[in-house]
Amino acid sequence: MHEAYYTDSFAHDEATHWWYRARRRILSTVIRGIAFPAGARILDIGTGSGANLYSIYPEDAVLCGIEPSPDLAAIARKRGPIPVYVGTAEQLPPPVSSEVFDAAAMLDVLEHTEDDGLVLAGIRERLTDGGVLLITVPAYMLLWTAHDVAVGHCRRYRLRPLTRLLRTYGFGIERATYFNSLLLVPLAVFRIARRLLGAGEEGSDTKFGLRGLNQLLYWVFSLEQHLLKWLNFPAGVSILVIARKRLEAGPAVS
Repeated sequence: MHEAYYTDSFAHDEATHWWYRARRRILSTVIRGIAFPAGARILDIGTGSGANLYSIYPEDAVLCGIEPSPDLAAIARKRGPIPVYVGTAEQLPPPVSSEVFDAAAMLDVLEHTEDDGLVLAGIRERLTDGGVLLITVPAYMLLWTAHDVAVGHCRRYRLRPLTRLLRTYGFGIERATYFNSLLLVPLAVFRIARRLLGAGEEGSDTKFGLRGLNQLLYWVFSLEQHLLKWLNFPAGVSILVIARKRLEAGPAVS
């Protein structure tokens, strides 16, 4: 089902759904606080229809995107001149597979990969020493529902195991926090209730009838762009980690 979702619905949801819109505001604020070199070369992995690519990164950055869906990659290319290649986090396409970047972003991508350690090892090889890796992922297997199946998730994460995994593969942690925290309780109740009641056995949460709440949820979630300037949340529906490539080599991965 997840292939149909990304072909038929993702571009529309990315443009209109409260979660995508508010997340862009939050990520833009977080990224402004990261120390990038001037003209940083940044690789956006899982570009989707390109909404992030043209809205959240520094204006002087030299950007490049990769996207598994040929249809979404084509939409992203139509937005402007930034190159977007068809490929995956597991198999970076040429010429990306031979280039080195100052930073890479995997924004709700790692949970889609079967072997997240292998992916992290591969991305590390594409970063300069001290290069930044920005990751967001969904939190808590307790919140697993048909939505995760519909969009192709392999897992949800907890913060400490994720940071341990990153350290294992040669990254130092600059910042690690939960987010989408203000809505944690209502969203958790919503998801768990749907699962227990057997509702929504197919399809993503974006198809559930919350359209009347779209703007309210957008504004509540967006408030976190200000709060994250000053604090890390102890719990939330999602996780954000800023990591940097350490100089020492990571473990060998076959």
